[in-house]
Amino acid sequence: MNGIAINDPSTLRFVKRSRWSVKFEVDGKRYMLHESTEDCETSVTLYRLFQDRSGRFDLDGIASARFDGIGVALRGAGMSEVSDATPLSQISKAWFLATLCAKGLVRL
Repeated sequence: MNGIAINDPSTLRFVKRSRWSVKFEVDGKRYMLHESTEDCETSVTLYRLFQDRSGRFDLDGIASARFDGIGVALRGAGMSEVSDATPLSQISKAWFLATLCAKGLVRL
């Protein structure tokens, strides 16, 4: 699996987040970053989301990386970390993309 190439970082838009995942759109495509833990090791997997004719989403795995969790990729402007109550609009897009680039999940 390889990471995704992002042509226009300004098109990044966060769609939804939970404790274990974050859904986002970039360059007109929808993705999900999902955290999982196995044998005390945390990793994240980047998926492309495809919507079928019935409106359900299907996942296509793109890349995985060892990671300290979704919280590492989500930082707010001027904050060391975000809480569940932090609005999506307050999450730093630059930090998010820089973190994913450093882990080899995206290329700018």
